[in-house]
Amino acid sequence: VDLKQATAVVNAVRENGEAIVAQGPETSMTRLAIAFSNVGMKATVSTTVQGASLYRGFEPVLEAADADALEALMNDGEPLLVKFYGSSCPMCHAMADEYKKAASELKGRVQVVAVNLQALPAGGGKGVAEQLAIMELPTVRFVQGGDNLDYAGDRSASSLVEFALKALEQLASRSAPKTPELVAGDDKIVAGSDAAGDEKTANAKHQAGGKAATSEAAPTLAAASNEQGAIEADAVASDKDRPPTAIGDNSKSKLRQSKVKKSARMGVLA
Repeated sequence: VDLKQATAVVNAVRENGEAIVAQGPETSMTRLAIAFSNVGMKATVSTTVQGASLYRGFEPVLEAADADALEALMNDGEPLLVKFYGSSCPMCHAMADEYKKAASELKGRVQVVAVNLQALPAGGGKGVAEQLAIMELPTVRFVQGGDNLDYAGDRSASSLVEFALKALEQLASRSAPKTPELVAGDDKIVAGSDAAGDEKTANAKHQAGGKAATSEAAPTLAAASNEQGAIEADAVASDKDRPPTAIGDNSKSKLRQSKVKKSARMGVLA
């Protein structure tokens, strides 16, 4: 037994008055109980059925009976707090009550699941452990939509609840879509790295550029029109100042006089 395991046992004894120290053959456990009695600690030996569930009949904790049931739960996309444990794991038994308390507090927000790897049929526990990289028992993990976050805190209900809610918030914020924001006074859409936002930005800039080009082109066209009008006015004025031509059947002279009179009626000439 290393220091970490021994400390957990001592803390469990202080908090609950008792703790499961080891599991194994009855003869070995009886000898260990005698050794504890010799140092002033009361120890009792009880029989545990291999593969028995720690959460059977406790509604807030959903027990996955086999590998297929576990896979279906993990692929459902709902937030899960999963505890992988074993029947012969002392620490798994030690945290069972705290895990139940956490499950009650998380009910309706996070589905709490328990998987007894030693009880899965046809040796399924070993396959699940290898596939999900379960290196030790108990292992508590938050699972949602392909994301897996391992729990590394203490085994109190409050810490388990805090971990699950923070993980839920973290994954929710990561998957939330960004909302495009219209910037006042500027014809562009700001949408982070969103592809649709980038396309809107490009279209808006293109439209804005088209408007600017039209506005810049308009004065040029107007100036051209004014210039042409001035040329025509000068032409008419020069015709007026020109000495009259002999009146006859000259069609050009008639046409020139007609232009002068028409321009005068339109107010071009003073």
